[in-house]
Amino acid sequence: MPSNYDRPVKHVKFSLDDRGVSLIKGGGPKKSFKDIDEAFMEELYDEIEVIKEFIDSFDIGETIAVVEIEKEALAKSHRPTSVFNEKTCPFVGDIGLSEDNTGKFLIKVSAHGLIALEDIINRVFVNDSVRDELSTIKNIHPFEATIDIKNENKILIRLISLKEEVSQDEINAKFLQLAQRHDIEYNLVLEKPYVYYVHDNDKSKIDNLVQELKNKAILFSAQKAQSIVIEPLSLQDTESLPSNIPLPEDDVDYPLVAVVDTNVKIDCPAISHWIDGIETAIIEEDQEYSHGSFVAGLITNGYFYNNHPGFPRGQSRIFSVGALGKNGGNFLEIKDMMDRVQIKNPNIRVWNLSLGEDGPVSMHEISKFAVWLDKFQEEHNCICVIAAGNINNATDRRSWPPEVDCPKDAQRISSPGDSVMGICVAAMSHIDYPGVIGLDEPACYSRSGPVANLILKPDHIHYGGTSAVGIKSVSADENKCSIIQNLGTSFATPLVSTITANLWKHMGEDTPRYIVKGMLAHSAKLHHEINNEHRPYYGWGKPQEHNQILYCDENEITVIFEGEISSNREIIHKLPFPIVPSMRLDNGKVKGEFFMTVSYDPPLDPDRAFEYCLVNIEAGLGEVKVDGKFNNRIPAEKAGFEYELIGGRYKWSPVKVYHKKYPQGVDVEDWKLQIKMMTRDGFVTPTHFTQKFAVILTIRALDDGAQVYNEMVRLMNEYNWEVSSAVAVEPTIRV
Repeated sequence: MPSNYDRPVKHVKFSLDDRGVSLIKGGGPKKSFKDIDEAFMEELYDEIEVIKEFIDSFDIGETIAVVEIEKEALAKSHRPTSVFNEKTCPFVGDIGLSEDNTGKFLIKVSAHGLIALEDIINRVFVNDSVRDELSTIKNIHPFEATIDIKNENKILIRLISLKEEVSQDEINAKFLQLAQRHDIEYNLVLEKPYVYYVHDNDKSKIDNLVQELKNKAILFSAQKAQSIVIEPLSLQDTESLPSNIPLPEDDVDYPLVAVVDTNVKIDCPAISHWIDGIETAIIEEDQEYSHGSFVAGLITNGYFYNNHPGFPRGQSRIFSVGALGKNGGNFLEIKDMMDRVQIKNPNIRVWNLSLGEDGPVSMHEISKFAVWLDKFQEEHNCICVIAAGNINNATDRRSWPPEVDCPKDAQRISSPGDSVMGICVAAMSHIDYPGVIGLDEPACYSRSGPVANLILKPDHIHYGGTSAVGIKSVSADENKCSIIQNLGTSFATPLVSTITANLWKHMGEDTPRYIVKGMLAHSAKLHHEINNEHRPYYGWGKPQEHNQILYCDENEITVIFEGEISSNREIIHKLPFPIVPSMRLDNGKVKGEFFMTVSYDPPLDPDRAFEYCLVNIEAGLGEVKVDGKFNNRIPAEKAGFEYELIGGRYKWSPVKVYHKKYPQGVDVEDWKLQIKMMTRDGFVTPTHFTQKFAVILTIRALDDGAQVYNEMVRLMNEYNWEVSSAVAVEPTIRV
């Protein structure tokens, strides 16, 4: 039991009295971003003419085109919706940002819509609003489908989306008609966007189908389906199984982690007692045990095998989901296995996916696997912990610190690590190896961010071994079990999975998953400062052990504020917000350190890439000025263009962590905690919509002996807040 067990993290629910109404102003008024001259207008008309000719030449009714928006005009307040709307060519999604940060938005185009668009554009010299909106446009051009199916006869086809149900039904009907005409087998994998698994032994039939879909302008992308791989970078250093491997204790209720991997060797004595269930679809001659067993060993006894203070001591039971054979697998097979297991075992809350595609994710769409995983996690209230992936090509690997000209595209995270609801895990070194790598530095093989929607990925980092020394766990084949060294993000991932499972278990399984994710990020920030430049490699950092996360030292307190917000005009706040006396200096200033994490599960739109997350929640702790304006002190408010706020400060990211230290004190008398929400342009909130969220706040004194925890608990009770312990089950660590 931890020594500070009598100081658990506190939980506070916002009350009805904490709601206020205020118009949240985002961006600014319409303005001009460049001069609109005859040369620009002529080029614009020419670009529209190209799209007209494309539609006419293939007898297309409706399809999509690309409008590139200047990087300074990405904020929703500048969106040219008077030009592109339901009467002309409405926005229907996006395909990410270009290298120069211009936004590539999708519009629905048709012959009559383009004529109406030209009518609007013709008003440019008599209508200031139209002129300002046109100044946001860089160019307009036809959409080009992404095709990557070389020598593949099993592929995934994604159709374009036009948002309207009637139009989408027509697109699907065209696909089905063509697939049947070519006598090709297909399975529906995803709806919204529509994704089909298409397969045939005759590769030419696949190629012909893809070409026809492209000609009819209904193809969004086509990619190989057999692309999920396990990527250990093996270091064989075999040891016999020790005789004293810890077994589960009868009086401990361990959490459960599903291992979606190769089969786990269920009769291996190091693992057998920890197995809660098994399900596999892999035929006997294709079964492989080593990778799944290594992962399982780290979930059950990672600390024991490595005897390293940085490894988690928390243990979990495992459910083996055998979805990968000797040659890997495909998204459809993994999806079907996870669906099957979840139906039979709805109690599984944490799923470990130490797997990924064999290349980087696209910056033009959220990967299909990630989109499905996000839906799976939302539907079943679970968390998937996913490997960031290994850089297998040695020439693409990274030194540390990273060189300016390193091949960042080749190093990008693999699918499904771009899942928003999931936790993506990178790998770092568990040793200091002079001249090669330092302790806690990202491994040279570990993939990095960003991903298409520019939220922070990876989410976390943990020990995965180095090119010289791996981490230890169980190896198993058909005949024997042993202990070996291995390395890879596959093996950093289960360490975070068991932390996540134990944290959720001890907070209570009715705890929202966004609070669990927020607590992991918050704990990483509390104990390790990472500069913004290195976040694409570390994420929020290495999360702490679950019992470290859940308890406070005497000179600090962590409080989880849980609430919900329903509109852009609503503000949730705590006013006044108490500050403990021991942090006040004689001059009235507040001397201390503040950590604040915002976490929530936003609605998602898979037809968008960098706008995939439809809701942004911002929190601040500061003061209300005489004029009524809120002056945010944690974090300090900074202005900037939308692309800067997205890429550098993770606006629209569903987990955001802030930190501010005031060693000389900050002159604020009456403090206020404030939360506000913003939604994406074009997102119409459903009736009775509410966005649930959590704000996790740690207040820490900088002077030894300050009784912050006890003082803050007393003040919260005096304010009649609804306060409870965030710990439902006291931790038990026995190794």
